[in-house]
Amino acid sequence: MMLYEFWKEITVSVATKNIQEVDLDYATLRKMKKWFAKFHRDDFNLEDKPRSKHFSIIDDILRALIANNARISTEEVSEALNLIGHISAFKEDGPHSEA
Repeated sequence: MMLYEFWKEITVSVATKNIQEVDLDYATLRKMKKWFAKFHRDDFNLEDKPRSKHFSIIDDILRALIANNARISTEEVSEALNLIGHISAFKEDGPHSEA
């Protein structure tokens, strides 16, 4: 669908709206911008690039957490992933603070 919209030579916003009329959950503006940029580089390979193993493991953990409790909070997810300390330090110091 994205490639078809690209070939119609319309804007990314219009293409996103067109696809959302068919499948609301499929197209986001961000996703469409990524694909259109790829097409503009004459890269018409429609396969997603493989992601690193690290993210794949985190995805598996998140899927398992949600499968066990669909109403899990972000704090509970953070605790499960041992990220709570990193998030707290980020909030206190900010992203641009000097150490």
